[in-house]
Amino acid sequence: SSGINAEWPLRPGGDLGASQSTFSVCYLISKLSSNIICNWAPPRVVLSIGISCVGLINILAGVLDSPQHLWILWGLNGLCCGVCWPPIAVLIVSHFSEKSRGKTWSLVSSSMNAGATVSPLLTDFLVYYGSWNMSFYFTGVLDVLIGIVILSVIPPISSSSATQATTSPATPWQWGMVFNKLVGSICVGYTLLSFGVITMGTWGQMYFIEKLGVGTLSAGAIVSVYEIGGFCGATASGFFADFLAERLGDSRVSPRAYSAVLCCGIVCCSAFGLNFLPLATYFTCQICAFGFGFGVFGTIAMFGLMIREFVPREHGGTLSAVLAFASQIGGFSAGSPLACYNDTHTIADGFWIMTCCMPAAFVFMLLLITQDGKYKMKVE
Repeated sequence: SSGINAEWPLRPGGDLGASQSTFSVCYLISKLSSNIICNWAPPRVVLSIGISCVGLINILAGVLDSPQHLWILWGLNGLCCGVCWPPIAVLIVSHFSEKSRGKTWSLVSSSMNAGATVSPLLTDFLVYYGSWNMSFYFTGVLDVLIGIVILSVIPPISSSSATQATTSPATPWQWGMVFNKLVGSICVGYTLLSFGVITMGTWGQMYFIEKLGVGTLSAGAIVSVYEIGGFCGATASGFFADFLAERLGDSRVSPRAYSAVLCCGIVCCSAFGLNFLPLATYFTCQICAFGFGFGVFGTIAMFGLMIREFVPREHGGTLSAVLAFASQIGGFSAGSPLACYNDTHTIADGFWIMTCCMPAAFVFMLLLITQDGKYKMKVE
């Protein structure tokens, strides 16, 4: 926040990039572990512990006395945040039918954008009327309370589902589940799109200041429009995918794939719109930022469900761990590596790299509509 930066002046390149890469590495480690743990541990318990630990770390961040402690806690925060997403996917697949999962998952995914839109405003309010420490205390206590509520509100996976999972013969692991064109396309696309998400979230405000010559508040408003677009895109893609699921029935191709292709096409157009100087006005940048958020989060929202629905339930965690690894490669690349590039060039040059990645992601999304949405076991 601005309060922290006033007390400890931070370098916008090295410090910001290093902290983002640290978070990505820690997030990856915990997400890989959580996907495996959710194969045998109660997912609602894993989710509750993860969110509660995030809250405790935020409370500790409020009492830190040096930026070095902040980076350590930021890494620990990544470890705890990564724990939370895999159990959410397991709970949705277990409690909702295939024709309603898209809407549910999209609403959960869009909540991240809602939080990203509200949190800067709430933080500025708390900093203005209190201190930057207060913003950490507030979110920390809120997270701990949410962790407690989760155990009370979310029902455990039904005993009938658990009995069926234990009495039915286990599906043997096959490496074809990983080395598959559908999984490979999703992983590469996720890497490229994650690079775009972190680039916009980390460097977007400085990019718009540099490109448009506007102030910090005006540039931040464009980034907020991007988050609003992400909320709308993540929600709309899930509803559209469920609509297709009802119309297509037992189609060979996953209905999530068509929604991903459509949203990724919007990403490509919006990314190029953000970089064309002749069209660079404040209004057009807002439109393109909204479209970029709409498309990129709408596409990513489909990945988790496609992976979980692609393989038998007992192997969903392992395959989701592979997907998490792919996404964090993109997140890490948008941290320190991109910061080093921006230091020797300009942030606008870094945005061109991100823009060129989007058409490549679109090509891999097109491959999804040529693949089976369910893995076919090979008879040995």
